[in-house]
Amino acid sequence: MPSANPSKKKSIITHLRTRTEAQHNRIPGLRKVPYQAVAIVLVLVLVNAGVWVGVGIVLVSLCTSLCLSFSPSLSVHNSGSLYY
Repeated sequence: MPSANPSKKKSIITHLRTRTEAQHNRIPGLRKVPYQAVAIVLVLVLVNAGVWVGVGIVLVSLCTSLCLSFSPSLSVHNSGSLYY
């Protein structure tokens, strides 16, 4: 049975970092840009995409209310005449 020594186990973040650093070093044009700068830009892109997904969900839910509020409905005036 394997021992549960935490020092031997790599965390997911450490594993992802080593893999992305290896990929960064393989691409010739990207090697000129520091790895930390690329990582910061990627984090910003992912956060921005997440924000836009959230905005899209809110806008879709608001669109149904908007469509219902502007759709013509049959109403009765005080005078009793029907209008659209």
